[in-house]
Amino acid sequence: MKREKFLLIITLLVAVFIVAYPKPPEEEDVIVNPYEQHPIDWPSLADSPWPMFHHDPQSTGRSEFVGPVSTPSVRKILANPSESGVVVGYDSTIITSTEGEVFSFKTNGEEIFRNLYSSGSCTPLISCDSIIYIIEGTKFAALELDGSIRVLETIGSRTNNVEPNIDKEGNFYSIDDNSQLNVVNPNGEVQWRLQDTRLLNGDDTAPTFSPDGGTIYLQAYNSVSIIALNIETQSIEWTFGNQTLLSSPVVDNDGNLYFVPGVPIMGTDNRILYSINSEGEIRWQYPIICDLIWDNTEVTIDHDGNIYFASDTLYSFTNDGELRWKYGFEESVQSNCPLICDANNTVYVGARSLTIHELQILAVNQDGNLEWIIRDNVERALGPSAAITSDGKIIYPTWSNYPGAIFIIE
Repeated sequence: MKREKFLLIITLLVAVFIVAYPKPPEEEDVIVNPYEQHPIDWPSLADSPWPMFHHDPQSTGRSEFVGPVSTPSVRKILANPSESGVVVGYDSTIITSTEGEVFSFKTNGEEIFRNLYSSGSCTPLISCDSIIYIIEGTKFAALELDGSIRVLETIGSRTNNVEPNIDKEGNFYSIDDNSQLNVVNPNGEVQWRLQDTRLLNGDDTAPTFSPDGGTIYLQAYNSVSIIALNIETQSIEWTFGNQTLLSSPVVDNDGNLYFVPGVPIMGTDNRILYSINSEGEIRWQYPIICDLIWDNTEVTIDHDGNIYFASDTLYSFTNDGELRWKYGFEESVQSNCPLICDANNTVYVGARSLTIHELQILAVNQDGNLEWIIRDNVERALGPSAAITSDGKIIYPTWSNYPGAIFIIE
């Protein structure tokens, strides 16, 4: 009898233990996205919402902030005519290069400064110490946040790039009108030069860097699309392609490049979106059928590593080249500036009609659905680099308008 009571007590204790301490559920398999993107540490560049052309040295066009999530309101800030993009410093300070001056303002329209001669073609760049750099014409300029000139140097032959780039040590890279790469330190002193007649020069040029900062990718023309240059040895590692490249190659975290070569000629309906690896070898390619592709219509890469490109249609691809979806624009509407995306993977497209006087700015979500569209029948065209602020506003410059204007979308 005692033995039976003992066994009963043990059984009850085991039951209580099982109830009190149940077996932990088996861990579900976690799907890891091997293509997930993250910001690349770049010590020389400002850690601001949008410090340079197309956001970063890899030209991803990707923001860490969320843009407008519902049909937004639109304001315009008057400015001198410009062919420059806009950048965003700390405290929502917007800076752009316009005809005759560099213009800095708040998103509420409050002017901060107008200073320094500028032709209005070079997108400014903000360094880690909040200095504003512009390389334009024969001048290298560094400005303080109040617009006062810190450095103004003559660097040689004329430069008219949409944006220089900056290496991790703080040196600047731009291509002059003689197809010469100039490398200049923050004091305006030329460190070294490299000339190659294949280098694209002019206002479409925006070099990009590999994630480790050791290789710079330079746009080329005629017989070559891209020249990969080792900046330590100052030697060419490889070249790719046989067509002019008028938009900067965009680079992901793994060092893969994405671009569409070719010049904007009506009736040219066969293009190719390429993805190549860091050795210059093709990963995948996709034929694009369209009448026209404008210069400086860079792709963008979202946080999941998906790739977006736009012509008369917005295309979305997985990182390894599978078509996810397509969103067709209205008849005769064509993308005419770099794509950008936000923290929700919403893609923003700036476009213009080829038949009527109308600009469009569209927000398309990551599933390929239109969130909102803005129409404008006053301005001529959109500029080469929009930006997203930390409080969710989108800043779109206009291109070569008289008078100039900048869209504030919120």
